[in-house]
Amino acid sequence: MTLPPHNQGAEYAVLGSILFEPSIFWRVEDVLSGADFFDPLHADVFGACRELLHAGRAVTVTSVAEALSKNEAFVKTGGEPWLETLLDYSLPPFEAADSAGVIARASQKRRLMCAARDLLAAAEIDADEALEAHEAALEAVRERQAAHMAVESCADGDIFSEREGETLIPSGFGSLDDEIRGFERGALSIIAARPGVGKTAFSIVVAANIAERETVGFLSLDMQGKVIRQRLACYLHWRQPGHRRSPMVADLKEPGKVSASDREELTALLKGPTGKRILVNDRGGQNTRTVAGQIRAWHRHCRKHGLPPLGAVFIDHIAKVAPAQKAGSLYEKTSYAANELLDVAKQNPNTAIIALCQLNRDTEKATRRPIISDLRDSGKVEEDASLVLLLHREDMRWALIAKNEAATPEEVAQAKRELLRCKGNLEVIIGKNRNGEQGAKTLWHNMAFNAVRDLRERMEEVI
Repeated sequence: MTLPPHNQGAEYAVLGSILFEPSIFWRVEDVLSGADFFDPLHADVFGACRELLHAGRAVTVTSVAEALSKNEAFVKTGGEPWLETLLDYSLPPFEAADSAGVIARASQKRRLMCAARDLLAAAEIDADEALEAHEAALEAVRERQAAHMAVESCADGDIFSEREGETLIPSGFGSLDDEIRGFERGALSIIAARPGVGKTAFSIVVAANIAERETVGFLSLDMQGKVIRQRLACYLHWRQPGHRRSPMVADLKEPGKVSASDREELTALLKGPTGKRILVNDRGGQNTRTVAGQIRAWHRHCRKHGLPPLGAVFIDHIAKVAPAQKAGSLYEKTSYAANELLDVAKQNPNTAIIALCQLNRDTEKATRRPIISDLRDSGKVEEDASLVLLLHREDMRWALIAKNEAATPEEVAQAKRELLRCKGNLEVIIGKNRNGEQGAKTLWHNMAFNAVRDLRERMEEVI
């Protein structure tokens, strides 16, 4: 037997969110009533929360359990311990409101189905009366829908972030943050580069910088999670004072290359605060819906384990994310994915969504600096993004020539001279910046250690 339209997960999520943070009730009350819940017990829990709050009393697992102590269905289901399990489904306020909408829409479908059944039964007796009654039933459904639709004016909203006014999250590179001011929360940012330039390495360093204060999610759709952990461990080891003889990333892939003491230290670093605050998912076949689900899971994990809030989510890379819409070409696929990821970002107003992106193949052999139109299969990527950073390494070109056995002695000599000038320079070109000016900043890198540093800090260290 097929059950009428409902969403048990959404009902769990709304109730768990109210139990975790009672103020969420006032966000969902305008769009949801107890009668909208499919499960009668869920309706009773929602009603108990409503009565407690309207009476000016605290909503807790204990107070709600006490209010429902004579409810047979509640006692039979498990009582207070069952209520505690709902806390695992709690969501941030914005997502809880979305789940309330899901419940209300399912309730509306059930009401329409009931009206259709009543019309079918009444039509067999008197068609004219059935039509009139059906019109009245439909009008009642429309009125209920209008009553539950949220209405908000500009005067009702807040212009500041819930996190002490911090709308932007710094990259951790002072000179770059002077220009971009940081990655915008609740928005989509793009980090793009040609293959091999180091966009994943750069992103891991930024993630480690952000993880000094907040939790970071890393969706690695291009590399194994183990590789991400190896890169992070090498960078954490490298950035320690006095540790300039750190293992290289490649060393971790060869047994015996890393000493026992270094292995122990690398493992310990990953088990430290930064490692615990960077959450990795390397599962393939992701789409925008599973990305949104993973972000919700990370939010719950942070609350459950006492971690700082989820500040940023990196997606490596955008072309590996399938959109919910059907796409006929790779161009459409990437465009739809970008647009849907922007919606995901809006649903997470305190989290910056940072997607990595490839540059077009026809620029891989080019010597010029990349521009925003080089984004591969970009579609609306640059339009939807709040910030677009293009990474460029001139030393890659000269290093290839210097090692090219087919190059002339003059070409090799020139390449070596040019390498002396630009080796270790990572240029970050600001192709789009809604919070500042366009421009470029140069950082220092050593990709062997997955290390990136602000150039002025590097120069101060050398001096």
